[in-house]
Amino acid sequence: YMKSQTEKDFVLITNIENSFYEKLQRETDFLSDDRIKFVGTVYDQDLLKYIRENAFAYFHGHEVGGTNPSLLEALFSTQLNLLLDVPFNKEVSMDSALYWDKRPDSLAQLIDYTDHLSNQQISKLKLKASNRIASSYNWDLIINLYEKFLMKDEMDFMDLVIFPFHDYKKWIKEGFRTRDAHLFQSLKENSKVNRIIIFNRPVSIVEATLRKGWITSKDNIIFNKKI
Repeated sequence: YMKSQTEKDFVLITNIENSFYEKLQRETDFLSDDRIKFVGTVYDQDLLKYIRENAFAYFHGHEVGGTNPSLLEALFSTQLNLLLDVPFNKEVSMDSALYWDKRPDSLAQLIDYTDHLSNQQISKLKLKASNRIASSYNWDLIINLYEKFLMKDEMDFMDLVIFPFHDYKKWIKEGFRTRDAHLFQSLKENSKVNRIIIFNRPVSIVEATLRKGWITSKDNIIFNKKI
């Protein structure tokens, strides 16, 4: 970003109280670039939605991990999406986004290119992205596919569903954004499911240290639906 000629600000919504922030500052001297603004974390979902809808573009640099909830939200809400060119991101976004790679200046050149896009070109990409989400990544479609797989037509009910999870507290804190969270909500309300148990799975000392406050260090049942 620092190599680009754009006059737009680069706003990063992330935790800044960590060693990586300090390392990044030392290695890039980003504080010398007034366009770059770290604003801390934002957990308010309405505020995040407002930011996405009013941003000029969204950067997505994830290169592993499958379908990313943040990417889906950006494709639906943000008019222009600039993604790292990897199979995961292309499978989700297809031709509804613009792509950059790790070659020197690739991202800077793409940023400068977007400054010259017309409103019509941006609107066309936005429409493609919205249609992609509506047709392939809406929650009703995804949940129906999972329920169809889990509950075969010949089954009258499912006796027990168990979720061995470690981010239930994150669901509560950030909102039910993930596939697993929506699947849980749907099964919870399904009259054919007799029982659901969710428990925080045992975690390693490393996980407990890195994600302190979000997870427990031992098995703990946190939801139990009984009929």
